[in-house]
Formats: sequence, C-alpha cells, structure tokens
Amino acid sequence: YATGTRTVRSPGFNAADGTCTMRETVELGLTIDERLAAGYYYSKSIRLLTHLLEHPELLDRPISEEVDY
Repeated sequence: YATGTRTVRSPGFNAADGTCTMRETVELGLTIDERLAAGYYYSKSIRLLTHLLEHPELLDRPISEEVDY
C-alpha cells in the first residue's frame, strides 16, 4: 500500500453550535491493493483508522490493549 500526506490550511469548519473555526488539516491519501485486502477487512481497517484519527490519544495505549471502535 502507499500513503501520502501534506499539510493544508482549510477555509474553516462549521461546528454544531454554528460557530466557524480555523484549523490546520492534513490531507491523507491511502491506496490499498484489493487483491490483498478483501472488502470486509478493508472496511474494518478504514473504520479503525478513522476512529484513531479522531481519537489520537488511543495511540498512546500499549499495543496489547485492544481498541473498541
């Protein structure tokens, strides 16, 4: 698989309360060969990756500790 990142500045994010905030974002590209990853396992991996990106503090846990997502 291949990944690529670059830092970009977003024009703004609208929060649930209606406020607009500026913050830096990272554009992430991910390519996985479907011959190596079946759809079920691919979708679970993407769901886990999304969860970890939304909750980076989980990356500080020991590798032996399972992450619920």
